[in-house]
Amino acid sequence: MNVLRRALAVAATVLLAVPAVARADEGTAPGTPVRRISCPTAEQVSKVSGYDLSSLTATRASCWYESAPTAAQGLRQRVEFTYTKDAGLAAARSRVEAWQDATIRSAVALGPEAFSWESAGPANVYWEVSPGAVGTLSGVDDHAKAVATAELFRPQMEVYTVPGERTVSGRKWRTTCEPYSETTRCRTEIWAHTVVPDGASFRRQEGWTFNSLTYLWSKRALWADNPLATDGTWRADGRVWRTECDTAATGRGACRTWLRHPTVEVAPDGEFVTTVGWVFNNQVLFS
Repeated sequence: MNVLRRALAVAATVLLAVPAVARADEGTAPGTPVRRISCPTAEQVSKVSGYDLSSLTATRASCWYESAPTAAQGLRQRVEFTYTKDAGLAAARSRVEAWQDATIRSAVALGPEAFSWESAGPANVYWEVSPGAVGTLSGVDDHAKAVATAELFRPQMEVYTVPGERTVSGRKWRTTCEPYSETTRCRTEIWAHTVVPDGASFRRQEGWTFNSLTYLWSKRALWADNPLATDGTWRADGRVWRTECDTAATGRGACRTWLRHPTVEVAPDGEFVTTVGWVFNNQVLFS
């Protein structure tokens, strides 16, 4: 995998436009849907579902919530999220429709084909959490509350790993992904004010600008001896790069690479000021 040379080529083009404001700062085979979930807290799920949930057990693809047992009967309330093996929502709905006594309702707040089903028990909600990845939430009695609770669940590192446009923390993000050797590479852009060269000076413009590249989850062995997945500072194509792995800045099971590069910002007096610093360029995620 010639990851390094391609990454350097991309960086050489995207860094022509640099943000005038602060930059907003995880095996996934090519084309494989992202089935990794970011579990909301027990408090967040309790607030929306109306249940008093006290514990969360999380894996990379599931979230289990449970209440303390009641004093009278020792019963617990349970809410569960997990991914299904369905190829899509049409397959999931066809499977559920074959069951007896299943009442199916639309759940358009989660997408045009999302639905829930009930059969003398809590609602079970099905929706496409990310392209090609169907999730299901069970355990919430009320249909409306079940749908609202399902909206809390998002794919891990969504702005970096899932194709599409979205608004997060008031910022607009756009992500595209493509097969890349034995994994998938995603390019993330953010809508921002940027400073671009204009003859001998600079000018401000607003639009989509490069944020980072993300190489989705793959075996660490695939990146052996690659500087994008090895701690250290290194030089390539006349540029200085720095990579760190498994730190507080990267998170466990990931590496991030920064490029030493000039950036241009607009000072309070309107003048353009150039500084040289480390600019986040890419991250490698390990399964």
